[in-house]
Amino acid sequence: MKLFLISLLISIIPGIVIIWPFIFKTNSLELLEKQISSDKKMSVKWEAAISKLTTAKLDFHIGKLSNYNYEKIIAEQNDEMLKIIEKLDASNTDKKMFLEKLQEKIDSKI
Repeated sequence: MKLFLISLLISIIPGIVIIWPFIFKTNSLELLEKQISSDKKMSVKWEAAISKLTTAKLDFHIGKLSNYNYEKIIAEQNDEMLKIIEKLDASNTDKKMFLEKLQEKIDSKI
């Protein structure tokens, strides 16, 4: 019986270690936000890009901005944000999830 319990624990522990990051993905997203906010220069650029994106989307939806100018601003700010995200210490999956959550956040402000 003791051998059975020991072998069960030996097989369960590695499984938990492997599955742990998949279960707690939100922590990795919070970690990315903390990485951005911890660097003052990166944080200022990040907030400026989000502000410009939000303003551009709002201006486009109310008709203040042409489609050409809107696409130009979106492309510029997306490039700026990608440069910042590339500097972060995270997997590509986490970065993609972070961008999706960010897009939802920006869209909810409009």
